[in-house]
Amino acid sequence: MSESLREQPWIQVITAVSSVVFGLVISPIFERVIDPAFDTPTRALLSGFTLLGLLLIAGMTAIGIYVKQSEQQNQAVSNRLETIDMKLGLDVEFIEDPLPFGKGIVYDRVRELVEQAQESIVVLSRGTKSVTKVERKEVIRRSPEDQEARTKYMASLLTKAKENKHRPRFYRRIRQYDDGKGHFTLEWDDEDWIRHYRTMVDLQEQYGCVEVKVAKTFFPQNLIIVDGRHIMLIIDAYDVDRGKDRRYGALYFYDPSQKLVKVLQSIVDYLELNPRLAGEPPQQWEWEDIE
Repeated sequence: MSESLREQPWIQVITAVSSVVFGLVISPIFERVIDPAFDTPTRALLSGFTLLGLLLIAGMTAIGIYVKQSEQQNQAVSNRLETIDMKLGLDVEFIEDPLPFGKGIVYDRVRELVEQAQESIVVLSRGTKSVTKVERKEVIRRSPEDQEARTKYMASLLTKAKENKHRPRFYRRIRQYDDGKGHFTLEWDDEDWIRHYRTMVDLQEQYGCVEVKVAKTFFPQNLIIVDGRHIMLIIDAYDVDRGKDRRYGALYFYDPSQKLVKVLQSIVDYLELNPRLAGEPPQQWEWEDIE
């Protein structure tokens, strides 16, 4: 143990510094202590300085050992995290969107993923109800930047679906409602999303490149999976009394090993295949009459 410590460069530095301190300061004092020319009080004083110097050297060495051990422990934790990342193949990034009304950062990042999609787009969302139609416009407010980014994101979904209109179920979306019914009215959604869902139904009927369903609420978060490798999990909350969504940001996962994707995909499959959670077919959905 002592030999391994002496081999460490930092121990050698501390030993050298201690030796210098001892040679320049402590040794002369020690010589004075043993010199008979000094009386007892002087010797006592010099002995005190000698002891203080020795304690100082011991303290420097102890601090050096502690710092090095802390560095080694931190490095060990970092190595373990890197090992976990390598084993899982999972990169995570938190995307913050400033409160209270957002700057469109999350929508822009999701749109970038959508525009790069080559294989599939899967979305889970949740329908939330306002107290009245009028209050929805008052409660659900956005900054101009957030509204612009939101509009572009919604358009990119439909554009990408049309570009892949001969690929079955390229863009899939499940809208969750607590009662499993399709409420596409201003009490539940705004005009932009209602138009979006209308277009989805049309594309589903014409080409089959889109699949849109409703289901009972099972996973009450907004989730986007692109190409089975890119995941965006929206971090939001819902004020039941006011019918207000509040978005705090999103977690982006890059999952080339698809370990997390498989878990999330199993949730999507459960929503689609479990009869207890199945919602109404499009023919029974309630639609707001929007020009």
